[in-house]
Amino acid sequence: MNYAPIVIGTYNRVEHFKKCIESLKENELAKFSTIIIGIDFPIRDKDIEDNHKIKEYCRNLTGFKSIIVKEWSENLGPRKNFHKLREIAFKLSDVVILTEDDNIFHPDFLSYMNFNLNKYQNDHSVFSVCGYNYPIDYKNTKSDDNILLKAYSAWGVGVWKHKFCKVEFRQDQYSCYLKSPLKILKVSRALGDHVLYHYFQAVKKKLIYGDTWISLYMYQNNQFSVFPVKTLVENIGNDGTGVNCSINDNLNSQKMLANNKTNNIYHNESIYHRKQINTYFRLPVKTKLKFAILLLSRFFYES
Repeated sequence: MNYAPIVIGTYNRVEHFKKCIESLKENELAKFSTIIIGIDFPIRDKDIEDNHKIKEYCRNLTGFKSIIVKEWSENLGPRKNFHKLREIAFKLSDVVILTEDDNIFHPDFLSYMNFNLNKYQNDHSVFSVCGYNYPIDYKNTKSDDNILLKAYSAWGVGVWKHKFCKVEFRQDQYSCYLKSPLKILKVSRALGDHVLYHYFQAVKKKLIYGDTWISLYMYQNNQFSVFPVKTLVENIGNDGTGVNCSINDNLNSQKMLANNKTNNIYHNESIYHRKQINTYFRLPVKTKLKFAILLLSRFFYES
């Protein structure tokens, strides 16, 4: 069996990165897996020392089948860093596991990922395999079960080349969903009201939010992701050190699955599950009101 290579982008978070790597090494399948690390070039003087420590750590790294380290000579930023690393990985394999450097993994993470990447490879309805899951209640499921959800989490995610490469990351790719109140309502019910809000913000700033584009692609194509009911990933980046995450004590204290293995018992997303996810991602009232006003002004302007 060929095991999915693991892609990690990093920059200056030395301790986060070390904890991430050491947790992967605790996985039984680490010794069969290729790890591909992209170390972005420092753009601030204060980051040079930590950036150098990460490079030194990687030069002495063992525990994996093979180790590929890219020390970029210019600052790429997180998105371009991952793009280049993905291209390298997809030349080696049709599947890849992607993670940032602030994730700590369960000892069964790689087994879970590779099993499901193999299981759902030819199933068009499944877009990705996610190792992280949100701290919500999944009714009538056991903590070591798995579940199919119309959602996408990049905190340790496995994707297939033939599925992932169909996603187009164009600015106006999903603007049609902002042009009708009915479409907005349908998307919000299917994915949560945060997705279109983030899409709108990204378009305004002329940016691409990869997770948002992927979520809308999944909606458009009626696809799901496989999730463990109880997370196999602990994210420690909600401590103010990340680019996109602020301090969040609830996420920082989230615990992983206690036992060592997930069961091969799968549940489809139910109305209850979807309501739980939508509640978790519910926007504050002030934010929703501001978003509604901006959309109304857009409708008025374009008419």
